[in-house]
Amino acid sequence: MSTRSGKVATEVQDALIERAQRVLEADDRIIACWLEGSFARGNADAWSDVDIHIVVADDDAASFLAERKEVVERIAPVLVLDDAPLPWGAHLVLATLKGPARLDLYVERESRLNDALRFETPRVLFDRKGIADRVRLTGEIEPLVRKRLTDLMRTFFFGTMWPARLLGRREWGTLFTNAGTVIFQFMVPTMLIQDSPEHFYRPHFHNERYLSEPRRVTVNNLVAEVARSFIQIDKGDPTVAPIVAVYERLLETLWTEFRAACEKYGVVYMEAAELETRGYLHRELGMFADE
Repeated sequence: MSTRSGKVATEVQDALIERAQRVLEADDRIIACWLEGSFARGNADAWSDVDIHIVVADDDAASFLAERKEVVERIAPVLVLDDAPLPWGAHLVLATLKGPARLDLYVERESRLNDALRFETPRVLFDRKGIADRVRLTGEIEPLVRKRLTDLMRTFFFGTMWPARLLGRREWGTLFTNAGTVIFQFMVPTMLIQDSPEHFYRPHFHNERYLSEPRRVTVNNLVAEVARSFIQIDKGDPTVAPIVAVYERLLETLWTEFRAACEKYGVVYMEAAELETRGYLHRELGMFADE
């Protein structure tokens, strides 16, 4: 793949940003427009989404959203489009465009501008009323991190029967996928919470690159161990003992990370849930036999 200045080139996204700026600036309903994400930080690559935020007056929000597909089509032909309301009153339009390129267009109401969680300085494309000066970065991140950590633990311990259930039913593909979920949905975010809390909110299949190099080595080694343990999955009869062993290592590593993160942020660790899980998996699968 071609490179520019030692980085993977982003010509497709750069062209998309230029077209988007022209189209959006021509729409009088749009008061201001800026980039967030990797194109604002300056570390985008050829696989990065383009995150564009626009501000519209509250009275114009309904008309703009009614025409959102037509607006995006003026930027580039739409292959797939979806959207969703966001908690702070904004509306996210997700589009895969011809190129291909991914555009996430955040439509923000002027009156709710400061209700969003923002961790990065935006890169302003145009601003008719000095709106960008009102875009406020989130000040206190620790309460958000504590909530995220609590949610991670609660979700994980809710599903602690999964390994025994899936192995007992010989659902090998789902069991293999679950092992990856343990790593990337729970372990990696908990590592980031400790080392780089500003990245705690990222989607769990896009956050590995924010880990430190030692953390990445740990994660990649675990992934390799999981792959080796399922060596006979194509025959429908992998050996159970290596799978049980790698799950035990996964869980011990995850619980160690949970404990360390809880200690760092003053969150109560779910000790009773871990003890119950250990006992259950010991009875069902023979895990933690030395305890």
